[in-house]
Formats: sequence, structure tokens, C-alpha cells
Amino acid sequence: MLPGLLVAFSFYQFYKKIFINSLDARTASVAFFYSLSSVGLSIVLEISLHTLTPDDYSESAIIQAFLLSALPEELAKCAFLFIFFRTNQIEHSLAEGIFYGILFGLFFGLIESAFYALNLELWPMMVRSTTALPLHMISGGILGSFILTYENSNPRNTPVLDLLTGFIFTYVIHAFYNFSVFKSLDYLYLLPVILVIGFAILEYKIMISKNTLPREVMDILGLKWDDYKSIFRFKQYLDWMDLDQEKIHLKHVSILKKPTIWKLIISFFFLFLGCIFGTYFYASPEMILKTFQGIQFPEYMSIFVFYPIFLSFILSFSGTLNAEYFRTRVLRIPIFVSLDIRSKEHHEMTVVFYLSRKGFYVPLLNPDKFQSQVSMEFWISGTSIANIPGEIYWIDQSVGEDGNSGALVKFSKIPWKLIVFWNFALFRQRLKNAFQMPKLNIERVLKK
Repeated sequence: MLPGLLVAFSFYQFYKKIFINSLDARTASVAFFYSLSSVGLSIVLEISLHTLTPDDYSESAIIQAFLLSALPEELAKCAFLFIFFRTNQIEHSLAEGIFYGILFGLFFGLIESAFYALNLELWPMMVRSTTALPLHMISGGILGSFILTYENSNPRNTPVLDLLTGFIFTYVIHAFYNFSVFKSLDYLYLLPVILVIGFAILEYKIMISKNTLPREVMDILGLKWDDYKSIFRFKQYLDWMDLDQEKIHLKHVSILKKPTIWKLIISFFFLFLGCIFGTYFYASPEMILKTFQGIQFPEYMSIFVFYPIFLSFILSFSGTLNAEYFRTRVLRIPIFVSLDIRSKEHHEMTVVFYLSRKGFYVPLLNPDKFQSQVSMEFWISGTSIANIPGEIYWIDQSVGEDGNSGALVKFSKIPWKLIVFWNFALFRQRLKNAFQMPKLNIERVLKK
């Protein structure tokens, strides 16, 4: 268990510095016992599924990976993480949810590894310690972000679909991890790929947390996180039009921040280790079996080559996603959507910049004149999609000197035809813009 403890402690210290200065001992203890309970639940579910699965199918690597292992573990983890957030009032900050999700995954991975340590030999256990623990921490952090987003989303917008998306993603990467382990040692090269994909998604979620307002602010505004996202997207595009018309020169900003010199030094060290061990493998593979008694070549590559390179990668890129870029970036508006919105007594022609399956924010001259139920007709790239029912459920009361006002509109049911056509037109226009290198902006008020 010593390698697993070292890996767990290293990753814990790594993410602790990103999120918090000090950890509440009581909350950490509760997280540990909830993790222990989730491991117990996953074992019960695994035994139940094994009992229900015919023997001919239970021997299949795909069935073992996708049904008998990953599914019960992720279900148990998600269920107890949800209960943990509810009972410990972890609901105010997305960053807090991600950190405690990572901590929950760390405890889950350690407890699970303790069971495996009773049966596995040294080198297979080393593979688990260097890969399974980071996987559980990454999936726990991703699940934590989706669960807390669900808790702070508007129930009108069916946030359960987003929660289901997060669960499916963590389940899939966990299942492919198990498949690469269960199938044969020849598939261990997939492990670093799986970990890098999970790490990239977790880093994106961490960046999103830096651009998400605390719940206290949302309560003052009378909004949820998903509502505010629609309004923020509209404001971004509106600002872009104002700045572009005024020919304001804006400073360039990169999507990545430069890592610190110490991170680069440590990253280079791990990269150097991976290269050295890789060179040793290709130069003298027969000596590996003599130097590391009982090890097999895929285990050697996973522990001594792929894992150091993975550490080098995450140290180089962790925290480098520029939150300011995602907060203030203004790409060319890919497409305008004209909208005719009607109620029984009033109608207006307006424009929409951003659509989602949940709804959108729309500028209106007289939002108070609309009844809650509306009918809409959209024009996208010259195509009309009419008779879309919706509901106005929030009106912008913070009208400034410019007289801008608007409202949040929710679709009565998800208009899949509209959403699919919108995303197709969006992709087509962005692909066209990709060859024109649109500007990236970091400051709103600079010299003309």
C-alpha cells in the first residue's frame, strides 16, 4: 500500500494548494466514512450483478469492465457523493464541490486498493496505485462538479440531463480503464490516454469554477447558475458588437497561462525519468526482467515510462487554462438568429445570439407586456422554424441608461429540430471563421 499512499498524498497536496488553504478535519472525516460506505455499496452491487449474470457472459472482459465493475462503483460513488454534499451543506461554491469530489475519490481509491492489496502481487499493485488512484480522484472531481451544478441549476431547465451526462462520462472512462486492465497486459498503453482525457476535463471544470459566481450572489440576483450562463453569453456578444463598431483596439490574450519555473523544472524531471526508463527498455529489455523480479513488460512501461510522462504532463498544464480568456474572450459572432416572439396581446421582433436545449436570454423592448406563455418563430440561416412554445420566467429588472432590457425564456419542451439545426449552423460558421483567426480579448476598456 505504500506506493498508493505516496500517490494519494502527492495528488491531495497538489489539488489542495489549488482550492483551499486549510481542510476542515470534521468534513474530511465524514467524507472518509461516506467513501467507505460507497465502497461497501459498490461491493454489494457487484455481487448482485455477478449473481444475475450468466457464467458464460461474466467471463467476458467487456461485461466485467462495463457492467460488473465500473457501473456499480460509479453508481455507489455518485449516490454517496450526492448524499455527502446534501448532509454537509456543500452547495455554495463550484470549486468546493470539485475539491471534495477529488477528496472523496481519493478515499474511495485508497479503500479499494486496500482490498486489492490482499490479493495482488507487487507489480500489478503498483500499476493500480499509479493509475487507479488518479482515475478515482479525477472522476470524483468531475462528478462533484456536475452534482453541485445540478444542485444550483434551475429545476425548470431539467438539470438532471446534465447530471446524467456527467455520470455517463465518468462511467465510460472508468469502464475503458477496467477494460484495458482486464483484457490483457497488452492494453495497458491505454491507461495514460484515459487519464489524460479525464485530467483535461477536470482542468476545464476547475477553470469553469473560477468563472462561476458563488451561490450567495446568485440568490441576491434571483438566478441559478445555468440562467446566468445564458445572460452572460448574450452580454458577451452584445459587448463584442459595441467594441467592434467603435473600432476599439483590444489586447491579445492566450488561452494558456505560462507555468511557473518550478513546475517546468519538476515536469522536465519526470519527463526525463520516463525517457530514461523508456530508453533502458529499448536498449536492454532482457535486463529489465533481471533488475525488476517478476515484472512484465507492459507493467514496466505503465509504471516507469507512461506514468512519469503523465505526471510531467499534468504538472505542465495544471492550472494553465486561462480563466480570464474564457471569461472575456469574444470570438466573431458565428450566427444571428432572428426571433418573432408572441403572446396573445403583444409581439416583438428581436435577435438571439445563443441557444441551448434549456432556453435562452432575449433582448425585449417591453418584456412586462408579455404573458408567461409565448409562441416563437426562429430564422436561422434563412430557414424558418415556427410554432415553438415557451415560457418567460425571469425579466431583467436591472435596466441601465442604455435602456436595454430582456428576459429568460424556457422552452415548453426541448425543440430538438431547432437545437440540432442551430448547432449545425454554428459549427459550419465557426469552421469558416477558424481560417480567419478571430481576435481574443482580455480587457474591455483600452486605447482606441
